Amino acid sequence: MSISLDQQDWFQQFVDLILERYDPTAAMERAADLPDGPEEVRGLAAVQKSMTVRGVNNGLPLYDPSLSADQTFPAIKFLSTLKHQYELILDVGVTLNRPFDGDFGRLAITMIGYAALEDYENAEFLADVWREVMTGQSTPDSIPEVLQPHYITLGDALKKRAILKDDPLLALPINQGISYFDIYLCGRLAIDLYDDARLQRHEIEESHQITYSDRIHFVEAVIALAWSNGLLEPEERNLIKKQIQMLGLPKKKARKLITLMITPSTPKEFAHGFSTPETGMFVMRQLIIASVVDGVQDAKERKFLYQTSKEFGLSESEFNLLQEEMQAFLDANQESIDQMKNYRRSRRSSSF
Repeated sequence: MSISLDQQDWFQQFVDLILERYDPTAAMERAADLPDGPEEVRGLAAVQKSMTVRGVNNGLPLYDPSLSADQTFPAIKFLSTLKHQYELILDVGVTLNRPFDGDFGRLAITMIGYAALEDYENAEFLADVWREVMTGQSTPDSIPEVLQPHYITLGDALKKRAILKDDPLLALPINQGISYFDIYLCGRLAIDLYDDARLQRHEIEESHQITYSDRIHFVEAVIALAWSNGLLEPEERNLIKKQIQMLGLPKKKARKLITLMITPSTPKEFAHGFSTPETGMFVMRQLIIASVVDGVQDAKERKFLYQTSKEFGLSESEFNLLQEEMQAFLDANQESIDQMKNYRRSRRSSSF
């Protein structure tokens, strides 16, 4: 089954498809390899493992064309990113030995879907439903009726917030950072839910603050890389502005990033601000990919990247190895990268 975003019930069909295709056995095998410890630690480890398996940590999340009925690149990217977001929720449930299948999975996905959009009213309503079911105040068979009106509501909200328009920014490898943080956010929210069997407003707000901070530092790093050769090209400036707009930041924070396009941050200023070492390494990988994906990495870019890697705690040999790994990653994923580039070129050609 493929999903048509033009159908009113697309989101309900999509959730059913995710649950139908989900492989709990593989998730259990991954969970068995994770270190023992507090549930939050195991939950975060499960998120990072799941993101690595799905290609997210390297910056090119696996795309699944079979999800989309219309086969356009934006729709495939949108649905594939959602798939990773919701599979992470299920992975955390498996890892922490919480209910994750059937209507429990549908409830968790819908609740966290609202929370990821900062729709606190609906997220809190479904969190109460979850708590009542888990404490025996209501039965699991009450879940389908409760969820039914929310599928259309959440589906409409997701489409409004989704990047579905024909924008060449979609084709930039650095833009995969948007997908990364959207997916990572759902993983954090799943930990918040499963850790104490209730997703609370302050937990949602805290997870958003963490990812907002990471997103801002990520854009700081992108701006600094663009400036590394001493000149911010007009196209780079416009693309970065669009990226800032898509973050949906408060005006004050957005203006701060715009200002950095005049006087960029140094590696020392942005490298130590990320919430986890894994996120920092994701950003380092994206900077390397961005420097080589459209041609040869010049000497000034390499010098900037090496300085940045030192701030992330890498030795020179580790930096060189990471450079080689990212080049090998690009070579192995050349078909997907060409698809993105070709889509970008086709949109540019049709605009003239």
